[in-house]
Amino acid sequence: MDNTTIVDNQRTALGLAELGFDVFPLLPNQKTPALDRNWKDVATRDAGKVMKLWGGSYRACNIGIRTGLPLQNGVLVVIDIDIKDGKPGLQSIAELEDQLGTLPPTTTFSTASGGEHRYFVAPWPLGNSNSKLGPGVDVKCVGG
Repeated sequence: MDNTTIVDNQRTALGLAELGFDVFPLLPNQKTPALDRNWKDVATRDAGKVMKLWGGSYRACNIGIRTGLPLQNGVLVVIDIDIKDGKPGLQSIAELEDQLGTLPPTTTFSTASGGEHRYFVAPWPLGNSNSKLGPGVDVKCVGG
């Protein structure tokens, strides 16, 4: 991992925290929390803590966002569209949109495996699900 990626991770984590999201470090190229402690207790939007985490031992870490927390107009929910190991997440989400209508435009991040994370604000807290909406489509909200 080069210095540009490290600086970008710190800048991105700080930007997300400034937008009101609680962030925490994930092991590089993984979805596993990097800290031995409970990640829910470490997740923060405090700029100083974010700078310290991604400027120190966790410089090369990915960024996790705690979902399901109250925002100004609802709670954060992430639709995780997975294609890793042949999962048909993109096909499943396309079929859902054909049946129910197109999802509204939103912030979308590409995952390392080629899938997507789509970020939405729901008016009330939702639970989590794995592949209930379709194979390879997970919902992450309260506790996700």
